[in-house]
Amino acid sequence: MQNASSLNDLYQKYSEGLLKKEQFEGLLFKFILDNHQQFHLYNWNRDDYVDYLSWLYPRLNRAIDTYRESGSCFENYIKTIIHWSSKEYRSTLFKSLIGEHTAWMIGATEMAVHENEPEYSGPELSIQRPFNHRQILFLLLKCYYFVSDEFLTRIAPVAGMKKEDLFTIIAKLRNLRTKRESEIRRLQERKYGLFYRCIAYEKIIKAAGDNPAHQNLIKIKLNRTRQRLEVIKRRLSKIHVHATNRQIAEVLGIPKGTVDSAISTLKYRIAQNQWAPKET
Repeated sequence: MQNASSLNDLYQKYSEGLLKKEQFEGLLFKFILDNHQQFHLYNWNRDDYVDYLSWLYPRLNRAIDTYRESGSCFENYIKTIIHWSSKEYRSTLFKSLIGEHTAWMIGATEMAVHENEPEYSGPELSIQRPFNHRQILFLLLKCYYFVSDEFLTRIAPVAGMKKEDLFTIIAKLRNLRTKRESEIRRLQERKYGLFYRCIAYEKIIKAAGDNPAHQNLIKIKLNRTRQRLEVIKRRLSKIHVHATNRQIAEVLGIPKGTVDSAISTLKYRIAQNQWAPKET
C-alpha cells in the first residue's frame, strides 16, 4: 500500500461508500503495517511491530466509528491514536514482563522446596511395648503422607485396626490435605499478584518524580497493597498440610485432648530413647 494514496484518501473513499467497512479496516491496517516510518514509533523489529498492531486492531475498529471531521484530518487522527496507544502498549508490556519475572522468581524458589517427598516403605516392623495400639495409630496418622499403601497394610494390625478401616481414615486425611493445598495455591496466587503490584507501584513512583500529587496517590496504593500482602502471608503461615491433632481426633471421633496426651507421651519417650522395653 506504499504506492496508495494517503489515509485521508482512503477515508474519503470509505465515506463515499466506495469501500465497505471491512475493506477499509483491512487497507488501513496494511497501510500502517507497510508505512512504519511515517508514525515515528519506537525502534521495534517487524515481529514486535506486528504484535503491537494486533493489539491495536480493535482500537482502530472503534476509531473508524468515532471519528468525526471536526478540525483534524483522518490521517492526523490515526497518528495521534497510534502515538498514545504505543506508549500504553509499551507500559502494559513492561508491567507484564515485571509480573512474569516476579512470579518466576517466587515460584521457582517454592517449586524447588516443595517437591514431592519420597514415600517410605520401611523394613518389617518389630515395634514392642511400652507403646500401645492407640499411640502407634496416632503416630502413624501424623506421618501418613510419607508411607506407602503397602506399609499401611502391614502396620494396620500393629495399630490395632482392620486394613479397610485404616485406609478409610487415611482417605479422609488425604481429602483434607487436598483442600488445604488448594487453599494454599489460591492464596499464593493472590500473594504473587500483590507482590507484583508492589513492584509496579514502586516503578511508577520513581517515574513520577516530577509529579508529587500523583506520587503521593501511588504511595497510598502501595501501602495498602503491602498491608494486604502481609495479611495473605500471615494466613499462609497458619495453614499446614500435615495432619494436625485436631484433624486426627475428628476423623477418629475422639476428643482432641486424647490425641494431644498420647502424642506428648510419644515425644517424651522418643526423646528419652524409650523405643523398646529395658533389657533385664
